[in-house]
Amino acid sequence: MGQDTYGNASLPAQGIVPAGLSRGVRGTADFAASQPNQKTLKYQPQVAQREWRHALSQAGLTKVTLTLSYHEALNSQSLAKKLQHQLTKTLPGLTIKLKDRDWKFDDDRSAPLAGDLNLATQRAQYADPLSMLSLYTSTSTANTGHWRNFDYDDLVAQASNAPAFNARRWKTLLKADGILMQHQGVTPLFQPASTYLVNPHLNGVQFNTVGTQSNFKEAYFVK
Repeated sequence: MGQDTYGNASLPAQGIVPAGLSRGVRGTADFAASQPNQKTLKYQPQVAQREWRHALSQAGLTKVTLTLSYHEALNSQSLAKKLQHQLTKTLPGLTIKLKDRDWKFDDDRSAPLAGDLNLATQRAQYADPLSMLSLYTSTSTANTGHWRNFDYDDLVAQASNAPAFNARRWKTLLKADGILMQHQGVTPLFQPASTYLVNPHLNGVQFNTVGTQSNFKEAYFVK
């Protein structure tokens, strides 16, 4: 889906924490690659159809109409249309209506969501898995889906109060991530990426995953 919408400027989602954001205490393990329950993000149409038929049977329905809302931004509409087509083609009896929204951050968590399904973009504010995982605690204003899991809340709190980024904190964050993916408190679709054409004589440029995208402070040319 990311390839269809963003072309080569996207990566498959491995979890809620993007690739390249944070590494282990020895600088060898990318948190994104270590995230548990990545199978929940795989494209499994047969599993989806089985679960869909079971849900319709349990609800006593044959047809369902849902609203998919998206923020009017670059590529959002094309992504929403792609998702609409994929869902309705895979799940018989499902109708998806698209709704664009003029989204503004709202601290009132009681405010109704714009749709039954909501597309949003989340960005890490600092280079730590907690910057993404803390968004989905039960008290977070960014948790617009109102997902709640007290074990998850407790693990995020433990990691937040840990004295240092050590092996124990790393495992705590991975466990929290596993719960989020297992219960699908949020469903990451893909990770936007940047593609650069760089002069081979240019050295010292830093490409960041958070903050300023490119840092040319120590850039220099070599002959």
